Amino acid sequence: MEERARRRIYYRKVILGVLTALVVIWFYYSSIPAQTEGPQGPAPDIVVRRPGGEVHLKDYRGKVVLVDVWATWCGPCRSSIPAIERLYQAEHPRGFEVIGASVDDSWDKVPPFMREMGMTYTVGLLSPEQAHNFPSIPFMFLVDKKGMIRWQQSGYGAATEGELQRQVDRLLREE
Repeated sequence: MEERARRRIYYRKVILGVLTALVVIWFYYSSIPAQTEGPQGPAPDIVVRRPGGEVHLKDYRGKVVLVDVWATWCGPCRSSIPAIERLYQAEHPRGFEVIGASVDDSWDKVPPFMREMGMTYTVGLLSPEQAHNFPSIPFMFLVDKKGMIRWQQSGYGAATEGELQRQVDRLLREE
């Protein structure tokens, strides 16, 4: 009987170990952001609403623009925003702009969140119609000086900040 009990404990530990490994692998691969690089067509005219009026992506022609779709309740968004703010501070003098496009239901939660996160770039609310065009949040895309989408990413991971910096630098160097 003692041998049988030992075997049962051993098999339970093996099964628990295998399940743990599968969960770790699943979390690792589900947290890798999906990226697309290269020309992907003209950028849609994203419009964000703010108390002072509307901001249109098309008004930023001639600049490299990151459109970051996020929400105040989104954990990965909370992780990505400090990196985006650092990039904005570093590259804004070279012609880099950021439009933070919140999918929150109302503007009420946005200003306190912006203060908490130290956001200094343009932020507004997406209309519900436009918000449904994005597969997940955070979702970000880079628009070149000619208004073409050149890079996009769904999700946020450890390598995103470096990749985003590399993409912004490349687009800022283009004529």
